[in-house]
Amino acid sequence: CEQFANPPLAIRACSRLILDIPGSAALHNRRGMAYIRNSEIDNAIADYTEAIRIDPRAAAPYYNRGRALIDKSAFAEALQDFSQAISRHPTDPLARNGRAWAHFKLGNLASALEDADQAIAADINNAPAYDTRAHIYEAMGRREQAIADFRRALVLDPANPLVHITREGLRRLGAAP
Repeated sequence: CEQFANPPLAIRACSRLILDIPGSAALHNRRGMAYIRNSEIDNAIADYTEAIRIDPRAAAPYYNRGRALIDKSAFAEALQDFSQAISRHPTDPLARNGRAWAHFKLGNLASALEDADQAIAADINNAPAYDTRAHIYEAMGRREQAIADFRRALVLDPANPLVHITREGLRRLGAAP
């Protein structure tokens, strides 16, 4: 069902497959991703939750549900899911970055910085992790380090759909590109 670029079509295809192959965590995870692309966050969370129920050892549904919970500003719950994903895949830079963002939004700056550093150590070209760390540095009053990380994020991924947030960070710090 992931072959469909059209989210409603992907949702329908996954739903049919779920009826044919009950108990497939992967199908629930894939349909959850299609729901996210279709801005149906609650349906996505339900599918990720079902994928976790079916296969609690898998990291991906925890990571994906954490991302969906971030979209709902449910940062404490997202933190738990990212932690579960990391416990299953300790070097995953995406889960580390997600947990860094959740910590940041909860005001846990030291923990946020630690996770952002680990995300970057796991993937030195992880533009979102540099952006996250820049926000953390900014909140800590570490202006020069924030500017350097915002700039690194822009160089690594100038086409990132969230690049406007990175550029806004540079503007706030008086270092607009």
